[in-house]
Amino acid sequence: MDSWEINNESDSNENATVITIDGTVYNPPTYEVEAELQAPPETTEIHPDNIIYPNTVWYNAKPLNKFAKTYELEKFEKNLLIIFNQENIIGYEPRLGTEKDVSALINTFSQFGFEIEPYKDKTKSFLLGVLRNFKYRNFSDYGCVAVVVLTHGTTNGLLRAKDQFYKEFDVIDAFKTYENPSLVSKPKLLFIQACRGKQSVKGVNVGTLTTLSIKKDECHIEPYTLPAESDMYVLHSSYMGKPSHRDELNGTWLIQTLCKKINELAPTHDLASIVTEVKQEVAIDLCFEEYNTETLEVETNTQVPVDTSTLIRKLYFRKYGESVSCTDSRVERSDSTTPLLEFGPCVCFLDYFAYITECLRLYLEHNPEDATAQYFIEASETIDSSEMSASKEKMTNAIVNYLRNHAKQLDFYKYMYFKK
Repeated sequence: MDSWEINNESDSNENATVITIDGTVYNPPTYEVEAELQAPPETTEIHPDNIIYPNTVWYNAKPLNKFAKTYELEKFEKNLLIIFNQENIIGYEPRLGTEKDVSALINTFSQFGFEIEPYKDKTKSFLLGVLRNFKYRNFSDYGCVAVVVLTHGTTNGLLRAKDQFYKEFDVIDAFKTYENPSLVSKPKLLFIQACRGKQSVKGVNVGTLTTLSIKKDECHIEPYTLPAESDMYVLHSSYMGKPSHRDELNGTWLIQTLCKKINELAPTHDLASIVTEVKQEVAIDLCFEEYNTETLEVETNTQVPVDTSTLIRKLYFRKYGESVSCTDSRVERSDSTTPLLEFGPCVCFLDYFAYITECLRLYLEHNPEDATAQYFIEASETIDSSEMSASKEKMTNAIVNYLRNHAKQLDFYKYMYFKK
């Protein structure tokens, strides 16, 4: 997907930030790359399908009371967070910035007793093996199970593994309690950071039942029945059919904002309330401007996360043994875990450094005697353009400022895109 950019004169001192879309194919493969898929890993790795589990049906030994108003995570010593992180995908540009999301997720969720199981750049077969093994695991001692998917995506709920697409319903089906009753009454979360299509993201101005079997515990729990699909929560990074945005230096809009808001609001807000704050910040505060070559207008591109819930209780992120009425100083944690990121204006679909360097080359063709411009070109060629860096940012800002001050007399100046 290509885009044209135009000039924007305001706030020239802001850092240049590269924003990309989680779903753009640059070189789609026409056949399977067998050599790459079958190459032996650097370290010995056991495929999930080769793990032998006991042929046992696990029942939830610690179900919630029928009348519980919250999911009571403070009564469970551990929770589980699985991260499917796809940075290098066959046929796509690397998803730069995704490691920032992984780091933020680990810092945030580990505070609440979540065991972290990260999987990076895995094939479809491997990921589906992890999901299939859900039915063999005993989750009785876990208060909450969460899966985060960081990848490229497209319409109809298709998500990308390293080699092929799989369906988001493959993850959702693993959460259902038909085959693993130990998941009954436990909150099961799915956060998906991926595009859901390529439709315009232009903004607008505001003016089957299953019976629960229970083992004996310290207290008596009245048996009750729940739908197999209950206690699930799915959060998508964007609306159906729309793309999602990823900052190559700081991570994605959704994951970074979600972790920040959990750090800030967990002492007082439940998950649904936190996500409302997340949606508000992403929808209102995060955007970028793009020139539409069809309408010949500048469009403000936006994004709004979408959640779907079958949670039947409030979910508060609490540590094991923490008082329910606790309003401790965890609000201050955000300074030491996930930083309060400021997303600057951004450009989508292209490497801004490469783009602004080409603009400078075009300027130099019309001004071949400009020694300063020639110096910038030579200096930029010494910088590795494969990923963002501090040197690349500084050079980008220097070129932007130089073109602002020296290229105004050229006819194509009005078609240049400058960062705010």
